[in-house]
Amino acid sequence: MQSTPPRVTAQPKENMKQPKKVLLKPVEQPESATRIRVEDAIPAIRGGDSSASAADAKLTLPAPANYDPSRYGNRSWTLQPLEAVDEANPPVRSIRAEDLVTVYQPLVDVASTRVIGYEVAIRSKWEAYRTPELLFAQAEKQHALGSLGRVAREAAFASAPRGLLFMPIHPGELTTRWPVRPDDPLYMFDRPLHLELSGEAILDQYDLVRGALAEIRSRSGAQIVINDLMLVKDDLRRVMDLHPAYVKLSAELVRGALPGSAQETAIRSLVRIAKDFGAGTIAQGLLHVDELRTVADAGVQYAQGDLFAEPAYPPPASTWPPDAKAGGYKD
Repeated sequence: MQSTPPRVTAQPKENMKQPKKVLLKPVEQPESATRIRVEDAIPAIRGGDSSASAADAKLTLPAPANYDPSRYGNRSWTLQPLEAVDEANPPVRSIRAEDLVTVYQPLVDVASTRVIGYEVAIRSKWEAYRTPELLFAQAEKQHALGSLGRVAREAAFASAPRGLLFMPIHPGELTTRWPVRPDDPLYMFDRPLHLELSGEAILDQYDLVRGALAEIRSRSGAQIVINDLMLVKDDLRRVMDLHPAYVKLSAELVRGALPGSAQETAIRSLVRIAKDFGAGTIAQGLLHVDELRTVADAGVQYAQGDLFAEPAYPPPASTWPPDAKAGGYKD
């Protein structure tokens, strides 16, 4: 039997260099490196300090004590906010139905002067968004068209009068898919509804808008109204392929129109085009009796404008003709 050789343990050599122990000492901060409390920094970051200018909305901090400019270069050390608070343009997403005011303007049958329905206009109670144009422009900028449109419909439908209701909808909202959600107020409104869209804006994302409109119409029964048909005369067929129930003639075209004028000729032409596509016509922005006579002679079916009533709440009655009894929607 062979014997097991003894285990040999390697012994460290006396001359082998051992690693030196390094003691880490805290770096002494210079007197200039003062501590900054968060609660002291927030007012300057947000611009809450009225004595500070917009350029002072960031804090310059001292460089670290062990920072070597010769090696890394000179750098500025500043504390900046992740998101500045803009008091002039508050977030549109925070708007609720109670923050909006809905006003209504009557639409009148040109032949009988009978009110057949109302158009909705949205106003904001927020000082920063007093005009609808500013409100929806900021909503588009803040990517909040979908949420704003839903809130606007909630407010409008809650106080809507009887008769046809004409509700503007931004084409950009249709590309967000908000209006096709099953719980949207569109699918809970139980009266005749017409959605108004700008013909020019439709063309920007035509396929998306067309698809969303097809889904909305199939589920809600809403009809389509195209605004400012004159602006899309070069691409008229694509817009009319949406099968609108009505087309609106812009206030710029109608305003100042007199019988026998070039404006009347243009109005007649648009009325004929709309009729060929199976759509009715609405003249908007009427202020004077001569304009009413002109659009009536040109074959326009319905009209709206301050001649009949200004947008208001409660929904106003038509005051035209002056010698007729004032009345709102009639069955």
